[in-house]
Amino acid sequence: YYNGLYHIYATIHTSNKGYNMVHLSFSDFSQANNSAWYYMDNTGGFSGYKCAPQLFYFTPHKLWYLIFQDPYPTYSTNTNPGNPAGWSTPKSMFTNMPSGAIDFFSICDDSSCYLFFSDDAGDWYRTETAKSNFPGGWGGFTRVLHSAGKYTYFEASWVYKLTNQPGYVAGIEGIGSDGQRYYQAFTASSLGGTWTELTSEFASNKNVAYTIKWNDGISHGELIRAGYDEHLEVNPCGLKFLYQGVSQSWSGSYDAAPYKLGLLTATSGC
Repeated sequence: YYNGLYHIYATIHTSNKGYNMVHLSFSDFSQANNSAWYYMDNTGGFSGYKCAPQLFYFTPHKLWYLIFQDPYPTYSTNTNPGNPAGWSTPKSMFTNMPSGAIDFFSICDDSSCYLFFSDDAGDWYRTETAKSNFPGGWGGFTRVLHSAGKYTYFEASWVYKLTNQPGYVAGIEGIGSDGQRYYQAFTASSLGGTWTELTSEFASNKNVAYTIKWNDGISHGELIRAGYDEHLEVNPCGLKFLYQGVSQSWSGSYDAAPYKLGLLTATSGC
């Protein structure tokens, strides 16, 4: 949320162009369905396969960063997140990565920046660089979590700093035995520390109540932040989770699924 608007960069898929991204903005979520879409392949350097975007303001550079996969972790910069035509030519952050690496998510503390990602095979990784070297200077990879079941720690992870208290929270998307997607959550005292399970059902069919049931499963999303800089802070009281969902009646391919955006609001937690 910046300058009175929510700015959403999201993945899309079309039969003729494959995966790319869009931008939309609105002042209130009640207006989201009527907001105009800007297709990012209209911006120079953004044609072809690009997806899984993340947006934040990097204070040391006084620039907005868009992190996405291309298929490598890639970045672009802008002075205004509301001008999707103004992004710089994308550049790779690094190309030496574990097999299957996907869905890159960056967060910084006062001295370092981290990039977390999955591999669609049960592993969750991180890599680190000095904040002064961002968006370059990345070191080796650490496998943070591992599951023998490939669908447990599957993809679409996020990591946030909790406001007004120490510690961080992470979410990782999994696929349950029923074939539906869900999020589990973990906590750590530091970004480079050990992650401990907070709950195996952060957001799923088992703990979400709908006014009108329109989707099954909770997939690829982000928490609504308390700020917009590289620390990615969220207020644990009244969490809101923007996610993608698909109609219960859909039985076609993943690429062609008619996903829609939904917003969850926590009813407990403080």
